[in-house]
Order: sequence, then C-alpha cells, then structure tokens
Amino acid sequence: AHVTERSITANLHLVNESFRKSDLARRFFVAICGRPMRAGMVFRQMLRTGMLYAYMPEFEAIGGIIRYEDFHHFPVDEHTIRAVEALALLEDGSDPVSRCLRVSLEHLSDPHILVLAILFHDLGKAEGDVHTEESERLTYIIGERMGLSNEETEHIAFLVKHHILMTHISQYRDIDDEEIVRNFAETMQTEQRLRELFILSYADLHAVGPNVWNEWKGALLMKLYLRAERMLISRADSASEAAYRAEKADRVRDRVAPELRSMVDTALNALGPRYAMAFSTDQVAEHIALLDRAQRDGFAMQTRNLEDINSTEVIVCARDRQGRFAQMAGCFAAQLINVQSAALFAGPDEWVLDTFVVRHARRERALTDAEIDALTDVFTQVMVGGADVAPMVENARNRLFAMVERSNPMPTRVAFDNTSSTNFTVIDVETGDRTGLLYEIARAMNEEGLNIATARIVTDARRVRDAFYVNANGKKLEHLDDHDRIRNVIHDAIHPRAAVEA
Repeated sequence: AHVTERSITANLHLVNESFRKSDLARRFFVAICGRPMRAGMVFRQMLRTGMLYAYMPEFEAIGGIIRYEDFHHFPVDEHTIRAVEALALLEDGSDPVSRCLRVSLEHLSDPHILVLAILFHDLGKAEGDVHTEESERLTYIIGERMGLSNEETEHIAFLVKHHILMTHISQYRDIDDEEIVRNFAETMQTEQRLRELFILSYADLHAVGPNVWNEWKGALLMKLYLRAERMLISRADSASEAAYRAEKADRVRDRVAPELRSMVDTALNALGPRYAMAFSTDQVAEHIALLDRAQRDGFAMQTRNLEDINSTEVIVCARDRQGRFAQMAGCFAAQLINVQSAALFAGPDEWVLDTFVVRHARRERALTDAEIDALTDVFTQVMVGGADVAPMVENARNRLFAMVERSNPMPTRVAFDNTSSTNFTVIDVETGDRTGLLYEIARAMNEEGLNIATARIVTDARRVRDAFYVNANGKKLEHLDDHDRIRNVIHDAIHPRAAVEA
C-alpha cells in the first residue's frame, strides 16, 4: 500500500484538467462516494497522497485553514475528512440516535449525493467564515467539471446550502412548536432530503472537535428528524392535530387518579398544542398529578435522571409571575447546576409548568440524590418562602472560582429574529460561559419588561448559545430602537465590569 501511495504522489503531475473532466475518473470517484461507510478511509488515503488536492483544487484551498470564529478544532480539510469518517462509526453504534442514523443511511437511494455534500459543505471557508453561499457556488463549478448531471449537482447544492439549518433549528429553536417543524419540513420538501440532512448534520457536528457531538445534541436532532418525517409522510393538517390532542386527553384520563380526571381537559387546553406534542401520555399524566400537588402546596417539583444523556430532568410547577424564569435560573446557579435546555409552558389558572434538562456544573454529570434534595430546598425557599435568590447566586460564584468569567472573555453577540415564531421574538445570545450567566440574562430581560416564553440553552467549549422566545405586553419586539436598547442591557448584564467602567 505504501509503495502504491508513493507512486501516486510521484505522478500527481498527470492529474491535469482533462483528467479532472474525465468521465472515467468521475465514475471511479462517484463509486467511492457510493459506499459511505468506506469513503472516509479512501479520502484519508487520497489526502495523504495529495490526490484529493490534485483532483479537486478547491479542496487544497481549505488545507490548513482553521476558523476560530466557529470553534472548529481542526483545519477545514481535516474537519471535512473526519466528517466523512464519522459515517463509518455508525456501523457499530448501539444507542437510539446511532441506530436511527444508520437506518436513515441504509435507506438512501443515492448515497454518493450525501458524501459529496459532506465533501463540499465547507469549501467556501477559504474565503471566510460566512461561507455557505461560496460553498454552494463551488458545488456548481465542481459538479459541472466532474460531469455530474444537473439534477445531482442541484441536489448536492441544496444540502450544502442548508447544511447548518437542521443543527441550528434543533439546538436553538423550539422544536416542540408545530409551526417551526412544519416550516422546516416544507424547506426539506422530501423525506430523502430530510434523511440526508439528518446524517450530514451528525457528521458535521461530530467532526468539529473532541466532545462537541454528544447524546443531547443527537437526541435533539433525532427529535426534529422524526417530527419533520411525520409531517412529510402525513402532511398533517390542523384538524388531525386537534383529533390527536383529543385522543391524547382520553388516554391521559385513563392514566391519572380518578379524582384528577376533571383536570385533564382544562390543563391540556391551557398548556396548548406545543405541550401536547412535546410529552408522552405517561408524562402528561405525571404532570397533571404534579400540578394538583402544586395547587395544594403552593409549589411542586419532580426530577428524573436521563441516563442516556447523563443529565437530570427537573420539572417545576409554580404560580406564574413576572420574573419567575429568572428566579428559577438563579436557583440552579445557586447550586452550581448548568441548564442545558428549558421549555416553559403556561398552565391553567396562572400556574406554570417548566421543564429543564440540567447537569452539575463542575462534574458535568446528572445530579445525585443529595444534590436534588439541596436544589429542592432552594426552590422551596425562593418559590414558597419568597427568599431573594441573588445573594445565593453570588455566594455560589464565590465558591466556584474556576468558573468565574475569564479575564479574556469571548466576544458577545445578541441577535433578534422575528421570523421563526408568530407570537414571539427570538433573541439569540452567544458569549463565554460562567456560573449564573443564564440568571443574569433572564433578570435583565425581566427588568426590561420582557416575558420569556421558552428558551434553548446550549453550552460548548466554555461558549454558550442561548435562544430566548420573548414578547412585551403580548407583542413581538418590532422596533429597532427596542432591539438596540435590549441588546445593550443584555451586554451589560453579561459584562458587568464594562458597564461599571462606562
């Protein structure tokens, strides 16, 4: 093999423009791409010998380039090869997400389309970090030179154009929102493209750097994939969704204690279709019992460990009031617990049902029984006893010196999205992580009169990317003046020293 590789390297001068346009070369290359589980190994050899650069000069242009802005650990060419190699890892994966990805891969009618899309998805990074349009443009140039059909090239270009979309929606948007899933499904158009983007999203994330791909991101991707697939298969209309909710209410009534059956319709109607879609019948029945307990005791909380993603689910039921989410975020921060995601639901009679997926901040694992007891105690003090959570957060930060904001903090970005949701403005916040950050952002939003309806929380490599669904007085934030003011308020909450110096 080494002799062959050396021979190839010694004769790279033969790979000229006519070779690149050769129909025979294309057929061999497409055949390699048509075996996705083995393609990564072959591309690794092609990279080592220089053959990949020679056959595809656009690939050489990304050789050795690292884009620190998007936290990639590897140069772009290495990242791309690792993304293709990630497909082979699905062969032996036994977890539910790996199995779902493997079945999706096995059901691709033209697997070479997917592999070429992975190869091309970041080619535009030679020009800069905002690269998708350039990658798409290069796809058409390479497709024409290789002799791919127009249909094949357009299909690959579609995946390249949307290669970030599924990751973005699954991690930073509310995929319990039927409208978001439907819009995504309509963009995908076909089950085939949905499957391809599902696998491409996995491969891309897996190859960013060590520990960037995890069970939690996989679970979110799979959840979006399965929901969008259901919509594409059934083309479900609102009438069938209403019937689905009515059937769910009947099933929940069979699960709850007899004295709670009268609560089911009221609770499901108040919690809304997003809630009905988000939780199983058994979970809804548990939540009804939790709501009943909260109405009797003034507050109720339930936890369970999610072994497959090494996290803990915390469900909190409390009376609704302005600033409640900020208080809850403070309770977690006070116990040195990181929130990975949050879904907030307005329930009946001014009660809220809020679900969180959390991990211990220092040890990055699910919570122990003792930690759950301590967290419950803090929640009870704040939710029922009216204790101020702010000094508790400050005390926690002092105890955890290593997680205080770095002296050289990451740049902060605050963006406003008024298109993803009908009723809410989505505020995306990207910055460096530290203990209590979610609490401080939520408290600042509360002081500006913003109502937080739900939030997506993602933390990677000491960077956070949070998305908050907000409105003010029941209305979206339409005015740019409001955006500028709120952006400054959030920035000051994240960088309090900068605010003091100003």
